[in-house]
Formats: sequence, C-alpha cells, structure tokens
Amino acid sequence: MKVRYLLMASLLVFACQPKEKPTVTEEDPIIDSMLKEKPIIPLEPEEEVEDVLKFMPPIEAQSYFGFEIGQAISERPEDLVAGALSTGEGTFEVQYMRYQNDTLGYVFAPADTIESIHIWDERGATLQGIRPGTTFAELKTFLPQFEVHGSEVEARVHVFFEAHRYRLNYNHSDYNLDSNDIPDDVEVMEVIITPSHP
Repeated sequence: MKVRYLLMASLLVFACQPKEKPTVTEEDPIIDSMLKEKPIIPLEPEEEVEDVLKFMPPIEAQSYFGFEIGQAISERPEDLVAGALSTGEGTFEVQYMRYQNDTLGYVFAPADTIESIHIWDERGATLQGIRPGTTFAELKTFLPQFEVHGSEVEARVHVFFEAHRYRLNYNHSDYNLDSNDIPDDVEVMEVIITPSHP
C-alpha cells in the first residue's frame, strides 16, 4: 500500500509542475510569415476606380479636354463655370474647366473665343510627358531645347517650348533668367497652351 501511495504522490507532483512555454524567435517561419502580412484594404467601388483611370486627357499641341484654341466657349457650356482670376496685372474673367467635382484649370476667352488654355490637373500630359508636378530636372530631359524667362510685374517664371508654356513654382523678376539658377526640384504648376504660329 505504501508503495502505491508513493507512486500516486509522485505522479501528482509531476503533473502539477508548470509546463515550459515554447520560445518564439523572429526566425520562426510561422511567426515570420505573420509579421510580413499586410492588411487588405478594399478598393473604392469599381466604377469609380475605372472612371479615374480612364480620365487622362492628353495635352495636345492646341487642345485639351475637348477645348481648342480659337474655339467658341458657347460650344461646351456644360463643362465650364464662369469665374474671375486676380493677378498682379488685374482681375480677369475666365471660364473654369470642370470634370465632376474637379477643377482642371481654366480657359481665357475674351469675346467668347478661347485664346489660351491653362491646365492644373496632373492626370493628363503633353506628348513629351510633361504635366503639372513634373520637376525642372525632368523637364530638361524631356525637352531638347527651350527658353526660360522671369517677369518683372509678378516675378512668374515660365519655360517656353513651341506653343506651350510651363509655369514653374519659382519666382524671379529677371526676364533674362539663367536656367542654371533654377533648382532641379522646382515643379511645373501650370501648363499653358497658346496659339501656335506658323
């Protein structure tokens, strides 16, 4: 009997001992795979994603978003909102180009005829690949040759290439500005289409 009690007592003592927890290291393949997991973020509804991806109107030589230099604004009233733009040279009546809830830029159209198209939206690009947001360093690689000028009144800086002007996010009042003085990380803030001259 004593032997039986001793055996039972020893079994109980062994069973009650705390079990060692397995150590986990970052090398453990299961834990490692869990650490690399990323939360799945659902996309917006498919039709909205498609709409955004499809809306990439190119900036043509003389047109953008269906608006063309020399065109009457009365042909596209549904995509324009009348407004005003104040600059250092005065306040001008303009027509803002609208796409859904976005303002793409504006057209300057005195006497109902488009004289220039000003683009702010980043989704379209020129044939050379330039758009609002393009850096000056990128612009220099895209264009074989160009002119750059400042302005005395507003100190705006524009790059001139064919019938396009690129307004930079940089100010200088010297008309004969040296392009080497412009930092490479300066960005295009506006693409302007002007009448082409033969």
